[in-house]
Amino acid sequence: MRYQDFRKKEVINIQTGKSLGYIQDIEFEEKTGCICAIIVPGDGKWNFFCFKEAGCRIEYGNIVRIGPDFVLVNSCEPCKTKRPELW
Repeated sequence: MRYQDFRKKEVINIQTGKSLGYIQDIEFEEKTGCICAIIVPGDGKWNFFCFKEAGCRIEYGNIVRIGPDFVLVNSCEPCKTKRPELW
């Protein structure tokens, strides 16, 4: 499967049934070239404290199924976001 095809798949959390979005990036292990995790961006909204909603990093072991249009995952750990600079 090519990277471009993988990015078109919607990621769905099977615990909540919520769509997490589409894959933004993939982490690979340097030595073996195997996929370690996928990164799904946040929804792009700003919360009360002026932080963009964090995306999530999904370990490869938490991927339940990769279908033709979707990726089903067990859990999602929030990505660490940096505090935006103040003006």
